[in-house]
Amino acid sequence: MSCNAKGINCVANTADVLGEVPVWDTINGCLWWVDVLKPAIHRMDYPSGKLCSWTPPEKIHSFGLRKETGLIVASRKGFAFYD
Repeated sequence: MSCNAKGINCVANTADVLGEVPVWDTINGCLWWVDVLKPAIHRMDYPSGKLCSWTPPEKIHSFGLRKETGLIVASRKGFAFYD
């Protein structure tokens, strides 16, 4: 999909192979998502537009935000905390 498609705005061009699991962080005003196949975890700060990306040690299939900091992630090996 083109970032210039009518009615759609690209917030970050991370060249994901399979970008999935968008999660909105209401407390920090951030959009999180993963690239399942690279693998990668991305966070975009909405007010500033700043993008941060991390390379986890294995493919992440799903994740959730933790109450304090970090994520809980699901992979083939099970669940883990990711800080």
